[in-house]
Amino acid sequence: MWDPFANFESTVLRNGLTVYASYLPGCTWQHMMFLVHSGADQDLPGLEGTAHYMEHLVCENGGYEHQEMDQFFRRHGGEGNFGTTSFPYSYYGFFLPAKPDVLSNGLDMFGTMLLFGRLKKHVERERQVIIGEFRQDFPADYMHGLVMKKNRAIHGDHTLGRMANPLGNLDSIARISQGDLQAYYDRHYTPANMSVVCIGGTSLDELVALLFKSPFKLSKAGSRSDRPIPIQSVRPSTELLHTYQQTDHDQVGKYLSAGRIPGIYSRAATLVFRGALSEKLFDEVRLKRAWTYHVQVECTPLGPFYELAIHADGLMPDAMTLIEEVVNECILQVGADHELIQRHKDEVIASLYMQDISGKDICEDAMTSVAWRDRIRTVPEMVQEYQEVQFSDIQALCECLAPEMRHTQLALP
Repeated sequence: MWDPFANFESTVLRNGLTVYASYLPGCTWQHMMFLVHSGADQDLPGLEGTAHYMEHLVCENGGYEHQEMDQFFRRHGGEGNFGTTSFPYSYYGFFLPAKPDVLSNGLDMFGTMLLFGRLKKHVERERQVIIGEFRQDFPADYMHGLVMKKNRAIHGDHTLGRMANPLGNLDSIARISQGDLQAYYDRHYTPANMSVVCIGGTSLDELVALLFKSPFKLSKAGSRSDRPIPIQSVRPSTELLHTYQQTDHDQVGKYLSAGRIPGIYSRAATLVFRGALSEKLFDEVRLKRAWTYHVQVECTPLGPFYELAIHADGLMPDAMTLIEEVVNECILQVGADHELIQRHKDEVIASLYMQDISGKDICEDAMTSVAWRDRIRTVPEMVQEYQEVQFSDIQALCECLAPEMRHTQLALP
């Protein structure tokens, strides 16, 4: 059996930096990703958006100009990822030829950028850019208000209860100072709070030798951010239903219903549940009633818990008074259908043996595994996790998503 994750090796440098590498002899390229084990979850109350704002400035204040770095990577046929921020973590990366001199230049750029930045340049310019990014996500104030209404109803005791996404809020973006940004950087951007995950034509020993010649070898005080403690149960939503009227131009309705799943349940259990619920909803909403083209079920891991959200856009007007009842019934049916759950388990396990992914995908999946588990899972470990999903787990998830536990929004045509 081919396992794209079986060849990863790891080591920890003296300064606390953890390195994971998969060596592909003869490969001409190298993917390198730099994971910071902190993200928007570490933003202080009132300073929501700090981690994301700081990410904008990192590549502008590391001794190299952004354009200079971008041209370097493109000149060698590669690319650079100069920052992505989520709630639990942030990451950066590059793709370059597996040549020691070229990789050394890339490591010098990213090491200086990620460990020894002084965030003074372009602070106000990037504030305006981020405000523009916020407006791109939320062109109208009511759109942001709807996300916050949902977040406060089901995530009121978490970071998500204070912001719609890692960008923060307009008020907090305006409030964040250069000192706030530098303080976040100095606390969280340290070798002990980072992991390097890579795959390509450079062995782990060769990578360690290159890292020892780069800024990544240097010491910087810091420690790993605390891992979130999974919640054991969920509380009822503080607001069950919000109905609002769309404009006169909107001739179809929208439906959103979201709830929490405790983090004590495995990712495998949530994905089996999501697949089974998606099938039930497709059958009931599209095939039987032709209310809309597609119903989407998302399950997002957020550290202590998952958020499961059901989206149905383009709903026919006659669906608006009945859709919630149908969704509730579909959730109940999932919790009573042993055969459906077993079939979805078997299908996912079969797909794990059929992975056709690129080196970039392997590196990104391995990095995500490190972010959530502090290690890289092999395919047999993934298979075992799905095999261990019990029907009682699925029934418990159904209870977590009972009507009183969810927040639902209906946009009337």
